[in-house]
Amino acid sequence: MSSESSSVLTGRREPSDTALLAKQGSQSQRSRTPSRTLTRFFLWVRILGLVAIIGYGVTGAYLGVVQQRVGLSPGEIDCPYRVNLIRDRVVALTQRSPHQSHHDPQDDVVSTLIRETQAACPDPDAQHTLESIAERLHAYQRNRAEDSQARHELLAL
Repeated sequence: MSSESSSVLTGRREPSDTALLAKQGSQSQRSRTPSRTLTRFFLWVRILGLVAIIGYGVTGAYLGVVQQRVGLSPGEIDCPYRVNLIRDRVVALTQRSPHQSHHDPQDDVVSTLIRETQAACPDPDAQHTLESIAERLHAYQRNRAEDSQARHELLAL
């Protein structure tokens, strides 16, 4: 039997085996080092990417909230962006249940935002879009009031 097969069968290590294992261990550490470096690099890339995405989202939310404030000066208003925000807010108002919108002041807030934006934005396209949004909001409010009145009449029967 050779010394390799006898050490495997007996479980004893000879000095040559130990040297071979030490050599293999140092080679595996050297081959593992680039993979650890790459792993750390990609970890940092992921972290920085997540920070960038979160920062982008927070900045966008902040800018949206700033544009929805009542009382902005005409120079601070981004007309096309604000028109889109108002449109989306009116759509959200129309999708509420009657119980949610019964005593909600959001209708008045959105009407004020529409009037302010109409006064601050000289763009004819924005004016036309805002007039259309205001007409649809008022029609929705009338329909909702009629539905509420009909509901009360039915409950009185």
